[in-house]
Formats: sequence, structure tokens, C-alpha cells
Amino acid sequence: MGKNSTPEKLPELDRESIRNFLLKGLRSLSSGYQNLDASRPWLMYWIVHSLELLRIPIPEAVIPDIILSLKHCHNSTGGFGGGPGQISHLAPTYAAVNTLCIIGTPEAWSIIDRQKLAEWLNSLRLSNGSFLMHHDGEIDIRGVYCALSNSHEGGFGPVPYMEAHGGYSFCAIAALSLFGDVSGIRLDKLARWTSKRQMKLEGGFQGRTNKLVDSCYSFWQGAILPILDAHLVPDDKKKDEILPQACGLSIAQHSRNKKFVYGNASNELKPSHVLYNIGVDAVSKALEFFKNFPVPLFD
Repeated sequence: MGKNSTPEKLPELDRESIRNFLLKGLRSLSSGYQNLDASRPWLMYWIVHSLELLRIPIPEAVIPDIILSLKHCHNSTGGFGGGPGQISHLAPTYAAVNTLCIIGTPEAWSIIDRQKLAEWLNSLRLSNGSFLMHHDGEIDIRGVYCALSNSHEGGFGPVPYMEAHGGYSFCAIAALSLFGDVSGIRLDKLARWTSKRQMKLEGGFQGRTNKLVDSCYSFWQGAILPILDAHLVPDDKKKDEILPQACGLSIAQHSRNKKFVYGNASNELKPSHVLYNIGVDAVSKALEFFKNFPVPLFD
């Protein structure tokens, strides 16, 4: 730094403004959000998970309202719709289950009917291994397609022979990791493709080749890397804590070997489980609760 230069002002996370914005959204949203009326579980998940990462407690007075709202989205099939009276759909079901697990109370967990949910999920599975997003709905890797959608670049597209994309690549490697078998894909090619998606000038990630960066890909692309790390690290060097890392800014702060917080220490976020994208403690508590019940079975 030169004699007359001004010290660099490091960025600081404006926790108070973010907190106020999130808490306001738990009670009411502006008319600009009406086009997301069929995404109510997602709105709750985005807000609740953001509070979780910031280590800001959900107000006790609001928790019963969140649970009741998701209960109205829950269908007799076991899945969740995007709003009350809407058909069960894989995407809002994922968001609803995650939100209930973040809340982490017996009342919240009990809304999840694992037996019916398992039967509904099985009813969406097709003979080629893919899943419908909902009955008579579309098929892509969000519903789990796995290795057949692996492109020549190393990433994954929505369906076979399509261009690799960050969101679908995360879904693929996370699904294969949950299945416990990644032997059918070239992890080195996926690692190379993912690392190439980070742009030198902006520092962020693009979703596809020759596209602009977008903050959402800080998670979709960034979360692929610790999953790959878990599979590429030699067995004798693996640790139990390898997988529970990530989510946007959080992934840049927490890695297997060290923690890096750019700027003030108050910028640090809570680590999030890289496969489920909720807090590590929320995953542990939910698993502990559901261990008391039979494992869902279906034909």
C-alpha cells in the first residue's frame, strides 16, 4: 500500500437491514410477489433459511403461523402444493420439508407423513429412473435423472444430450451422493467444468458457458465443490465433517480444512448442510426425531 493511499474499506454484512427485510416478509409481502402465489413454501423456506444462516431466531409468535400455512399446503398424497388446494409438486414439497425441519419442533416435524410421502414419491418415478415433478408434469434432473444427463463437458443438463447447467449439476451430484454411488460419473471432469464457471473479473459463478454471473450460482456451482471434495479426498484423510458445508456466501467461508471470513467477523454465516441446504443441527435434530418411527415402505 502506497504512502498516500487510503486503506481498503472491507465489506460488512448489513445484518440489521437484512433482518428487518426478512421478518417483514414473514408477515406480509408487497403486490410484486403475487406472481409467486404458487410458490408459498419456497418463500417461507428462503426467509426461514436466511434467518437460520444469520443465526437470527424465528419469532416465537410467527412459528405457529408458518406451520399452519404449510399444513394448508399439505395434501392427502403426502406431498405439498405451492399453496392451499394446489396439487402436490416436488419443488414446493422440498421447500416445505426443509422449512419444517429448520423450525425443528415436534409439531412441525409431525406434519411430514413419511409413509405417504414415500408412496407419493414412488408414484412419480418412471421406468428410466427419472421422476415427474408432479403427476402428468414435466421431467428433468430436478426430479432425479442422475448420470444419463452427464454432458461431454463434465456438468449435467436437465435431460440427456442437453447443455450442462449449474443448478442441474448440483441436483445430480447431490442426488448421487445421497444414493451413495458416484462411480458412474467423471468427478474430475465435473470439478474442471465447475471451477471454469467462476469468472475472473466478477469473482462470481455463471450457470452455463458464456453466460453472465448470477449470485444464485454461488450456491449451485459452489456447493458442488465440497461434495466433490468429499468423494475425491483419499479415504484415510476423510473426516465426518466434510459434507456439512455450504450455501451462497456461507460456502465461501466454510471449507473442510479452514474457515475464511472476508471483512468483519460479524460477516460470518452459519454453515449449511451441502446436500440438504439447511443447518447441520437442523438435519441432526430431524433425523433424531424420525428415528423413533418406522422406515417408510412401499411396493
